[in-house]
Amino acid sequence: MAAEWLSSVMMGANKWWNGLYSRTIDVGDGLRFPYLEGGSSREIVLLIHGYGDSKETWIEYSSFLVKNGYRVLAPDLLGHGENDGHADADYGTAAQAHRLIKFLDRTVGKRYEDESSDPISVHVAGNSMGGWISLQLALHYPERVRSLTLICSAGVDGDQKSELDIAMERGEQPMSVESREDVDRMLNFALVNPPYIPWFYKDFIVQTRRRLATPLAKVLESLLTEKVDCPLVGQLKQISAPTLVLWGAEDRLVHVSSADVLEKNIPCAQKVVLEGVGHCPQVEAAEKAALAQTTFLQSLAAQNETS
Repeated sequence: MAAEWLSSVMMGANKWWNGLYSRTIDVGDGLRFPYLEGGSSREIVLLIHGYGDSKETWIEYSSFLVKNGYRVLAPDLLGHGENDGHADADYGTAAQAHRLIKFLDRTVGKRYEDESSDPISVHVAGNSMGGWISLQLALHYPERVRSLTLICSAGVDGDQKSELDIAMERGEQPMSVESREDVDRMLNFALVNPPYIPWFYKDFIVQTRRRLATPLAKVLESLLTEKVDCPLVGQLKQISAPTLVLWGAEDRLVHVSSADVLEKNIPCAQKVVLEGVGHCPQVEAAEKAALAQTTFLQSLAAQNETS
């Protein structure tokens, strides 16, 4: 209890300092989304976290977007963070994308009331599994996606295996968490320069992973099955949204060669690789990563003004 309370106080202060607010919304069918929100612009950025992560991964990154005039929405996906899993839920990436459309319908609406009947579209950014879900949004709901920012995205393999791929082939699980020591090991594997984390927050991470063990196992099973049965690479040319492929050069979970595949196959894609950064640029290089996305979005706005 002490770890949970101290973590809540620490994260609450961090959200407040960065101009974010915690909210929860019911989207129907017994589903609810806890989420972070900041800013009030009509330029909306949907931020989608990765496997085993939570909305809190976006706190510092979001603050830079808000300061640059964007409204941010960062939900906890089903079975992650404060969003408990459902026993009969579909945890595939397409199903997760569909649930996020329901989330957008409730938070920003389906259509603008004072303009045409065009649906409200948002800028989408996703890290790791969140990038995979972002790709599904762009493929299945293109009218709702103004742009894509894929941050060390899962779902598409490059021409080289990652260190995580090799470790899993040996039967190792470097991202599993059952103790404080595991948290340190996981962070050192995923990040080049892990931030300092106090003992109570490490305990909170362990407790959360234990609480969500069943849904997280189902998510992982769905991802591994999809990777074999439903590869995305053949569908990438169908993506019409302008896309920024943003990667950490030292990513040990998804090899940086995957960025080349995405850039090559998505018609309107450009690539930025951050040196000395691992799998979560939004955490270990928040300002640089957010600057890359805001520069990308500003260039799109400028193009629209001149067209």
